[in-house]
Amino acid sequence: MLSILPTAPSPLATPTTTTTTTTQPSGIARTRTTPPPDDSAASPSNPLAIMTRSIVYGAGLLTTIAATIMTLASIAMPKWVSYSLNGKRQYSYGLHSRCSAVTGTCLPFPRMSDCAKDPSFCNMWRTVGFLVSFGVVIELCTIVSLVIIMAGGVQRRAAGWQVAVGVLAFSATVQCAGMAIVAFLFHHNERFWNGWHLDLSWSLCTASWTLLALTALGIAASAIYLSAESDYELIPDASYVEQDDRLISRIAAWDNGWKGGDAGSGTHYSYQRDQDAMSFTSVSASSKAPSSRRGTDVQGSFPTLPIVRSGSAAHHPLDACKQPPQ
Repeated sequence: MLSILPTAPSPLATPTTTTTTTTQPSGIARTRTTPPPDDSAASPSNPLAIMTRSIVYGAGLLTTIAATIMTLASIAMPKWVSYSLNGKRQYSYGLHSRCSAVTGTCLPFPRMSDCAKDPSFCNMWRTVGFLVSFGVVIELCTIVSLVIIMAGGVQRRAAGWQVAVGVLAFSATVQCAGMAIVAFLFHHNERFWNGWHLDLSWSLCTASWTLLALTALGIAASAIYLSAESDYELIPDASYVEQDDRLISRIAAWDNGWKGGDAGSGTHYSYQRDQDAMSFTSVSASSKAPSSRRGTDVQGSFPTLPIVRSGSAAHHPLDACKQPPQ
């Protein structure tokens, strides 16, 4: 007889744990507890469930592309430091050229004559050009790494944030160093007097490395505080695994018909009683001496054959094998 007694909660009440009691044909009662469904993670009001790592990496990719464009523009435009008179730009310095609005020409900078007059300024300015150009290379590597992480599946998105954050932070550090050197030269070199100011290219480089740093912080924060993606289902706890009642009842019915179901006596097969009987038999067999077991000799290897008596002479059944052939 199979009876299931679930405890149904009220439709107006908060979902609670469901307890189900099952009585098997063998008389064994099973009780299982089912936890209430957790709808908080899938609720539309939960922003953490919507803000997945894919969206975070996508936003990081867009910001990195924007920062790369700004860095390239700062290299292309010769407007790192400019001299303006009455609000009009007269002269401007770029990383690789110097332009004059008076003559309308741009010359390579720094030249050998500039380095001969002020070697320290020349070396530091060339260092800025190398750092900013190297920062562009790192930014391109960052874009490739973000694309690989986004297309690599759940495991790569879960573990790839460390690589993305490291590359972003390194690129931001390199560009910040170049920007700081230009700011140092602007405030301490005699070449720049009143009327000179830091121009658009310097501002673009500053915005670029700041955006990279904020992107790195955002990806790191999402990896720490956001919940894991739900592409894989978690293995349920052992206490909440539901038993297959139909399969158990069929096995119990098969055991009743095979191992001792006596309809006249009204007894049913009991698995526990069968285990107890097997344990008792094994203990009784192990307590006997080897010489007292029926069907084995003292050595306990081969069965003992009986001696057959024919008339007055007694012979062993194996004696027939010793007679010579006729």
